[in-house]
Amino acid sequence: MKIAFHSYQLGERGTEICLHKYAKYNQEILGNDSIIISSSSREAPSLGRFEKDFKTLLYPQIWQNNGQNDPLKKALETIVTEEKIDIFYAIKGGENDRFMPQNCKSIAHCIFRMDEPHGDVYAGVCKYISDKHGGAYPYVFHIIEKECKEEGADLKKELNIPADAVVLGRHGGADTFNLGFVYEPIAKALDHNPNLYFVFLNTNEFYKHERVKHLPWTMDERKKARFVNTCDAMIHARFDGEIFSLSTAEFSVRNKPIITWNGQASHYDRGHIEILKDKALYYTDAQSLFDLLKNISKEQLDGKDWDAYKDIYSPSNIMRQFDNIFIK
Repeated sequence: MKIAFHSYQLGERGTEICLHKYAKYNQEILGNDSIIISSSSREAPSLGRFEKDFKTLLYPQIWQNNGQNDPLKKALETIVTEEKIDIFYAIKGGENDRFMPQNCKSIAHCIFRMDEPHGDVYAGVCKYISDKHGGAYPYVFHIIEKECKEEGADLKKELNIPADAVVLGRHGGADTFNLGFVYEPIAKALDHNPNLYFVFLNTNEFYKHERVKHLPWTMDERKKARFVNTCDAMIHARFDGEIFSLSTAEFSVRNKPIITWNGQASHYDRGHIEILKDKALYYTDAQSLFDLLKNISKEQLDGKDWDAYKDIYSPSNIMRQFDNIFIK
């Protein structure tokens, strides 16, 4: 069986990381063939990684968010015929943008919404998004795993961080560390606690300080593992919350606690909180974040079980779910 895995772009975010894992384990665990399909009209910083591991095809047609996608649909149907594709899998927002090919089985795997069912299988990326839309449709979780062991390696020496320092870090979208009230307590905590450091990977700079380090985005999994190993915990501050957060999972699976806002606002998605439960440290406002940071210590963080993702989100478990929901 040949399955095509489609994303609108081969970018640098969690969507494409997850796409790569599904395609990889579709071959290694399920024994099917995988092919990647995406657009040549958008930047593709992860193209090389996909081309290294899979046959990768790029189409020139431009996706239209108004649903006028007949040219794209016809191009994809041609690819389906020429490549003898059995199943077309698309990881997407969830809207019916009318580009899915009709000459094979089609799968819409929804990230943000589940109110416009289309395709032969319509499913969410987690239980939270399915429940948010009434639980009418199934879900298949993302795969969470340690990308590479790198158990003892970190960046402390390279970044001139003392071995006994408490290091908080984050990565994700450059503009998604955007919960405005967190910046002041972070600055105050740096003044109060001389043993506190922050390391931000792929994060817009918001405060200059000698104990705040910024690192550029990387696709190198060993570098990313060393970055997470450098940190004692993740600090999370996304204004609209998370439906399913790959970045928090990448910290948690390495037994790093997540410091996050326990927000109750209507705009705030609590998907990450539903998974983390008591394996996180929560703040509710600027004062509670400062209180948490001002005396934070390794003794408070080390030696506990912070991993909220073990077992359930393994490749074997998720690909069994993938097979049952999407293929059979």
